[in-house]
Amino acid sequence: MDTTIVKGLKLLDRIAHADAPVGVTAMAREMGLEKSNIHRTITTLVSLGYVERDPQSGRYGPTLKVWELGMRVVARNPIVRTARPFMQMLHQQTQETIHLTILDGFDCMYLDQIRAPVPVRTMPPLGHRAPALFPASGRVQLAFRSDAESLIQQFRAEHPRGKEIKAAAMLKEFAVIRQQGFCCTESGWSVGINSIAAAIIGRDDVAVAAIAVSGPAERLTTERMLGLADQVLNACTQVSGSLRGS
Repeated sequence: MDTTIVKGLKLLDRIAHADAPVGVTAMAREMGLEKSNIHRTITTLVSLGYVERDPQSGRYGPTLKVWELGMRVVARNPIVRTARPFMQMLHQQTQETIHLTILDGFDCMYLDQIRAPVPVRTMPPLGHRAPALFPASGRVQLAFRSDAESLIQQFRAEHPRGKEIKAAAMLKEFAVIRQQGFCCTESGWSVGINSIAAAIIGRDDVAVAAIAVSGPAERLTTERMLGLADQVLNACTQVSGSLRGS
């Protein structure tokens, strides 16, 4: 790989994920590089319009060009385009937050979202990642993976929260999910937030995404989630059929 491009992309990734502008010294220390090296790379990113310097602190943050590129990628994603009308239908039926997620490694990434009229602060924003073994939308996708057991073992060995997952119990849950087609979680990832999700199945019979209905536990009770199962399954089945061209 071209080391200059790798270094530049890693630096941009670090800046984009920071909660506040980052200084050259901190980035050099974290990446194990000389400050002069970081400065040359970041100067290039500034000149290309991906990074800007805060005139008061002298630190660096991402520009909206990064957001613009991401939005263009998401907007032309075929799953997003296909799923959106069915997400809107579910939103109208439930008046709860509707998520569209995909798997990326161990993570469940939130690709699209329609928020409830009364939003919940703990809801994950677009682009957020959560360990896929916790939220309903992650579990329902993993249940259709042939390598689910090895992913669980790897997660348990490598992730800080890995020991919270009991492999045998999770595999049993996956079997139930495959049989019923949906997954319900209570405080699965965010405390006090319940979710029901079903998988969008691609041409190779592997889950390519999931649609979830999420809401506060006092509104989205277990009974209500089970009552919504057919609607969530119907939405995902229609998206799956559209993606397959049927």
